Amino acid sequence: MTLPSWITTLWSRISADWTKSPWFAPMLGALIVAADFGIMAALGEFALTHMYLYYISDAVLVLAILVLLIGGMKASQQDRKPLLRLCMAAAGVLFTIVLIDEYIVIFRLDTVGPSGNFIPHAHWTNTVPIPNRDGFWERDLTPFKEAKTHRLVVAAAGNSFTWGQGLTKADGRFTNGLEKLMKNAGLDAAVLNFAGFGGVTTGVGDRANLVRGQIAQVHPDIVLFAYTAADIPMANFMRAERPDIGLLRYVTFNPTVNFIAWKRYMPQIYGNFATAVNVNRILAYDDDALLSQNLEQVRAMAAAAREIGAAPIFVILPYPHFWVNVYPEVRDRILTVLCDRLNGLGLPVIDLSGLDKEFSLTEYEVNSMDSHPNSQAHARIAKKLFEALSPLLPNAAAIARTP
Repeated sequence: MTLPSWITTLWSRISADWTKSPWFAPMLGALIVAADFGIMAALGEFALTHMYLYYISDAVLVLAILVLLIGGMKASQQDRKPLLRLCMAAAGVLFTIVLIDEYIVIFRLDTVGPSGNFIPHAHWTNTVPIPNRDGFWERDLTPFKEAKTHRLVVAAAGNSFTWGQGLTKADGRFTNGLEKLMKNAGLDAAVLNFAGFGGVTTGVGDRANLVRGQIAQVHPDIVLFAYTAADIPMANFMRAERPDIGLLRYVTFNPTVNFIAWKRYMPQIYGNFATAVNVNRILAYDDDALLSQNLEQVRAMAAAAREIGAAPIFVILPYPHFWVNVYPEVRDRILTVLCDRLNGLGLPVIDLSGLDKEFSLTEYEVNSMDSHPNSQAHARIAKKLFEALSPLLPNAAAIARTP
C-alpha cells in the first residue's frame, strides 16, 4: 500500500524546509529525550529487573547530545548566539545526567526499607543476593544434602535482617560471622542461611514447612530462628497502608531523577507509614490474640525442628529503630513478655536486643533510608550470638528432645 502522491510531495517539502530551520536540531533533540523518557516511564518496574535498559536509554541520550551539538554548531555559523547557548546548555545538562546515571547504575547499591521503585535497590537485588539452586542466598547446599559434612551444622531461618538486606557481601552477615567464630574456636561447624525477605504484617511467618523440607535436607544439629521484636502481626490501631506516591511511581524513567526523588521526597512520604506500622506492632503485644498467633507459629517451627532431630533456638535480634520514641519501661516490658512467653514454649531464647543500646541509629543502619543492620552491626551480633550459643552446644541433643 502506497500513500497518495500529494501526501508524499507535501511531506518532502515540509521536511526539506524544516531541516533547514535552525530550530530543527534542538527540537529533534527534545523529541528524542521525550521519547526516551516516555518509553522508560511506560516500562516502569520492568526496567528495574532489566537494568540493561538504562544503558540503552543513556545511549539514546548521547544521541540527543550529538544532535544538540550539531544544532549548536549550525547556530554558531548563523551567528544565533541565544540558540547556541540553548543547545550547549541542554547538551551539558544531558551529559551531566548521563554521567550521574552511569554512576548510579554501575556503583550505587543503596537499599531502602520499603523497597519500592528505587533503582539502586533494584540494582542491589539483581546483583548481590544471588540465590543458589534452592533459592537461598547461600553456598551450594548439595554437599550438605548428600552427607553429614560437618560435626555441627547450624541452619538459620529468619527475616530480612538475617537474610542480610543492604550488605554488599554475604560474608558480612552475622551467620557467616558466626561460622568463622566457630571455626576459629576449633569447631568443625557450618552455618547455613535459610532466611528471606519478609513482609510488614506477617509476624515471624510459618516456617515449619521450610524446616521439614529444605532445612531438613542439610541434616542440621541446631536451627536458629532469628527475628526482631518487630516481627509480629500488627494491631489495627493506626492506618498502616503503603502510601500512594502518585506520579513518583513513574520516576523509574531515569536513574538521576529517581535517585533525587527518593532521597528528597520518599523519606517524608514513607515516614508516617513507618510510624503507623511500628505503633501497631508495639500495641500488638497488648493484644493476647495477636501475640498468641505469633507464638503459635514459633511453636510450630520449633516442633518441626525437633521432628528432624535438631535443637531449636530463638534469637531476638537488635532493632534500635523500632524503639525510637518508645519509653524504656515500655520496651523492657515488651521484651520481658516476649522472652517469658517463648520460654513457656520450652524454647531456649538468646536475647540480643540489648545490643540496641550499643549503637546509635546511624551506627546500626545500612544507610539513611534502610534501618537494616550494617556489616559492623552484623559482626557485633555474630560475636554476642557465639558467646551466648557456646554454652548450649553440649546440650543441643537434649534441647532437640525437649517436647
